[in-house]
Amino acid sequence: MKQIKKIISLLLIIPFILNNNFILSNAYAEISESNSEQEINADTIKNEKANSDEVNILNYLTVKTYELSERKEDYLELENIQNLIYNGVNINVLQDDDTHNFVVNDFLPTITKFKLDSKARVRVLEKYNEEKAKSITKGVLATSQAMTSIDTSNVAGAIVGGTGSAATGVSTTILALQNAESENNDLNFELDNNAINNIDNLKTKLLDYMIKLSKNSGIDDSDILREDDIKEFYKAKINTNIYNKIDKLNDTKKKLKNYGPYWLELSKAHYQKAIKDDSAEEYKKCIEAFEEYEKIGTKIYRNGKDLEKYKFIPAYLESIEKVKPNEYISVA
Repeated sequence: MKQIKKIISLLLIIPFILNNNFILSNAYAEISESNSEQEINADTIKNEKANSDEVNILNYLTVKTYELSERKEDYLELENIQNLIYNGVNINVLQDDDTHNFVVNDFLPTITKFKLDSKARVRVLEKYNEEKAKSITKGVLATSQAMTSIDTSNVAGAIVGGTGSAATGVSTTILALQNAESENNDLNFELDNNAINNIDNLKTKLLDYMIKLSKNSGIDDSDILREDDIKEFYKAKINTNIYNKIDKLNDTKKKLKNYGPYWLELSKAHYQKAIKDDSAEEYKKCIEAFEEYEKIGTKIYRNGKDLEKYKFIPAYLESIEKVKPNEYISVA
């Protein structure tokens, strides 16, 4: 009888145990699913940040490549670009293999080549000027020597001899100048060819870098700047009419929205217009554009190395003071 009661008791308990196990299994499954979702979200955020950094540094290097092609003879500008890479750029955005290879194996060596060519151009010009001075000196000496050999007792002969001596001196000078000019042209031609070859190689490497980065990181083409986009930006940047400048910058916004310095340039333009028109609305736009720059542009640089930003901060603070005086105290 006791055994029968135990069996009945067990039969009554089993459904409860099974139900509890089912509830626990569901709970564990929900927890596991929640953790997986959190891990996926964290990975997504991490990948998006990585992609954003990669796009920023790619666009930065694309613009710097364009600047190199335009300023390849400017030694000081070449030094500035190189120094920014060595000391100003955040090392974390250079860690991708494709970015690392492009910067170390292609970009920086090309700057060095341009610096050497720039020094060579200076030396070629110095040598040309030296040769010109020598040519003139030779011509004068040739004329002087010819003149001293003239028999001045014979007036007619002296006149003919003097004329011939002058002609000899002039012809000597002209020939020497022509030789100096020809040598100078040949050396500059060689340097020009070197520059064309170097910049074309760099642009080819840049395109290869773009393709690899896009393929490996899934970056969309619409986020990547190309040379034509940069040219449009520079046209707008050098526009001296502030109203036209803002219009031109707004026209390029779709292409340049992921390039930080675009927003800084737009912020500067709105600040200038705000001063000109005494417009609170333009001060607001100045603040908004600067804050967009903060989101994008500063990821490229190490702390304190974004010189263009720090130059503009007083104007940004002035804009806040004009339209948001309460916020100005906390920001300043």
